[in-house]
Amino acid sequence: MKINNLLFYVYLSAIFSIFIPIAVYPIFFLIFIYFNTLSILSEKKILIINNLFILNIMIILFILIASFSFFSNLSNSDHIQYLKIIINFIFLINVGYYIDSNTHIFLAKRKIFQNIFELIIILSFIQIIINVHSVNFWLIPFIGVENSVMAYKIVEAPILFGTTEKNIWATKIAFIQIIYFSFIYFKYFNVKNIKLYIFWLLSIFNIVYTFSRTAQLVFLLFITAFIIWKIFYIYKKILLKILSISFFLLISIPILFVIYDKLFHITLGSGDGMSARLELWEALYINLNNMNIYTGNGILYAKYVISTFTSWTNNNFHNVFLNTFADEGIIGLLLYILILRMVFFSYKLNKVSKRFIFLVLFLPFFACINSQYLGYDSDIVIYFSLVLLISKYLQFNNKVVSK
Repeated sequence: MKINNLLFYVYLSAIFSIFIPIAVYPIFFLIFIYFNTLSILSEKKILIINNLFILNIMIILFILIASFSFFSNLSNSDHIQYLKIIINFIFLINVGYYIDSNTHIFLAKRKIFQNIFELIIILSFIQIIINVHSVNFWLIPFIGVENSVMAYKIVEAPILFGTTEKNIWATKIAFIQIIYFSFIYFKYFNVKNIKLYIFWLLSIFNIVYTFSRTAQLVFLLFITAFIIWKIFYIYKKILLKILSISFFLLISIPILFVIYDKLFHITLGSGDGMSARLELWEALYINLNNMNIYTGNGILYAKYVISTFTSWTNNNFHNVFLNTFADEGIIGLLLYILILRMVFFSYKLNKVSKRFIFLVLFLPFFACINSQYLGYDSDIVIYFSLVLLISKYLQFNNKVVSK
């Protein structure tokens, strides 16, 4: 088997591995890095690719500023999280290069790629059924969750596929489903008729019954943004646009009141997740004068701030931008923002495709990282790579159509 074909299966294994309850993903990330480096050296490839050159420079600079912050603040730094930055971002550089150079492999093996996504959705569905049944929470979506502590009972059952961190597990599922349905729409995946409806039902079930407000908001934004994108960028006739907008408003406005009550209830009590986040963010503000705001204060500095200024046991601010600012300072934060800019807009696409990437793929992700994640997690890096893959596929399609 050629190295490039092997790398395809390693990449699929890396995607699947983030759903395994134990952290095995670094093994697959490192295997991918090793064999991709061998491929580059053996074929004497040119490393500079116009689409990704600036992205790779930003990633390297981010790794350097993270390293400077880590070694300058060893007492405040988490060694494991620093290794995650190194491994995950070097993996992103390698997988971005691989995707850009091997469009033909992804086209030839698209059915295998599709099967992995469907397997993840189905296994998530099975695990969620087991969990919900174990605590008899079938009616919770209809009667409501009293608080975040109650919602966490969903992960009391043995987890064979997923993670005991309810919100992270739910957003992993949301990200995979967003990419899955995006691939279906652009005909990279071939899913039709009854099968399509079945996977929509499975996906909605997965999001509703993981009881994560963040994941529910992310998936809802995905659906809403997709509808808006189709109305304004796909539908050509004015009458169709007007009818679609009218029908969308007629249906969505009543639903919004129900959704607002379910997703945005903030009780400011001890069991409310949003209330806890506000307290964590306030702790960062209180400690601002004691921080190095330019180059950061050590990797996972939030652990120190939170333990000092709050009664919570969290080790991060549940906000990517605040975590990045605390860890790598303003310089690191600006670099991270530039990385986001390049991941979601690194390929030259037509206007319709650009708006799809921004509205349908970026906005739901942006909402998510303002509520959770560190910023250099494996889930985020995998999502980045999948966005790069969709962008590459759209670029390829645009070229084919234009010929």
